[in-house]
Amino acid sequence: SWAHVLAEHGEPNKAAIPALYSVNAYPTKILINKDGRIVKKFVGSGQANADALDNLVSQLLQAD
Repeated sequence: SWAHVLAEHGEPNKAAIPALYSVNAYPTKILINKDGRIVKKFVGSGQANADALDNLVSQLLQAD
């Protein structure tokens, strides 16, 4: 399952989530590894992005 986050406005004195991750367009999918590091950011929809994300997740799971 995927965590879906859409928070246009942050808490007082905190940046909003899109600003923290430089989200400029929707949809944007950000793959974050177990260490909290960004592995890849996918911007836009479409089958090519979906396939690339699936392939990358499969590769990362096999590497563990």
